[in-house]
Amino acid sequence: MYLSSVEERMINGEFGVAKALALKVIVRVGESLGAQELVEVAHAHVSGISYLNIGDAGLEFVEDLATSGGSVEVFTSANPYMVMSDYLGIRHGDVVIDKQLRIIEALNKLGVKFYTCVPYNVRPPKLGEHLAWAESNAVLYSNSVLGALSNKEGGPLALLAAITGRTYKSGVHLPSNRKPKVKVLVNTVSVDSLGLGFLGLMIGELVGDRVPYISGLRFRDTYSLKSFLAALGTTSNTPMAVIGDITPGCDELIANASYEEVFSISRNDVRSYMKKFIADANGGRGLYLIGCPHLSFKELLSVLKALVKGINSTHAPSDIGDRELWITTYEGFINRDVEALLSRLLKYNVKVITGACAVVSRLDLLKVNYVVTDSPKACSYISRLCRVPVLILPARKLIKAYLIGKLSVDL
Repeated sequence: MYLSSVEERMINGEFGVAKALALKVIVRVGESLGAQELVEVAHAHVSGISYLNIGDAGLEFVEDLATSGGSVEVFTSANPYMVMSDYLGIRHGDVVIDKQLRIIEALNKLGVKFYTCVPYNVRPPKLGEHLAWAESNAVLYSNSVLGALSNKEGGPLALLAAITGRTYKSGVHLPSNRKPKVKVLVNTVSVDSLGLGFLGLMIGELVGDRVPYISGLRFRDTYSLKSFLAALGTTSNTPMAVIGDITPGCDELIANASYEEVFSISRNDVRSYMKKFIADANGGRGLYLIGCPHLSFKELLSVLKALVKGINSTHAPSDIGDRELWITTYEGFINRDVEALLSRLLKYNVKVITGACAVVSRLDLLKVNYVVTDSPKACSYISRLCRVPVLILPARKLIKAYLIGKLSVDL
């Protein structure tokens, strides 16, 4: 692999042990993938920082980088960590929480600035900008919507890219690899975010790691687009999708494209697929979840206002003892408006949780008996990772079900 003079000095240790080790790994991975050179990145995003996912080995890896003098060269964010607050009086053990805090401390020492699964909100990438991102929904959003360039990196490799400011120039960093290989025709699919999320899961299972061209899609708002791409990344390894009227340079990307397969998906196909995710809640302790992916400030305010409005219109009980509602987002949003709304919701077990994620928490260990969410991504992961029944409802129905304490298809 060709290295610039600065990269040669880095790999030879002139900028410290951590940068030398990090670049050696990146070069080795790049060479195995046929990369001819490295590319400078403007933003790195690290995944896999929940202690419940990476364990002691991951903790040791991050702490070693921090104690060896490592520091990030570019703007760096990381995925959410496990939820450390309690759920109806139960939380993860002190040893587990302490190790999670050590991971966060080491990442902070390295220079990580935000913990969220939507890094495109805290620092929107520019068109054509090279990134080293590891979160699937963020990689899909950056490539498919913003026209930035990032492979779907592994979490450790994204952290090494942050320390060096470089990644290997391969995959969708190259224009030729951004052309679609599969075509998906979407016919009369519901435009609500729930239907689009399940459509994303379906398409992901069809395309695998291939870039699809998807025609016929319409999105009501950014929330629906986020939900779709998050679901697509849940069941596939593709780093991008070419979406008509959404993806920058779409016409150029699909020009003379050679498709390996063509799929057609109807509304009935989506409805049949959704039946696979029907689960029963047999009572007990329920966790209601909104914010996968993390909510923006505008989305957070909308949910909180809907809750207050729902309380006024549904005569919700003043003491909700068998369920909690978690709304997940990232740091910096707890202003006066949010505080005022939360003060009215406090007795209803509503929590705004920042920097953390229910999906990477062991909800079964918190004695959660069932989960209700508006996120197909969360539905897919939680049912598999935590073995907890998961029901899925649109956000407005979820809020009503939470307030009245009744789960029904008639809501």
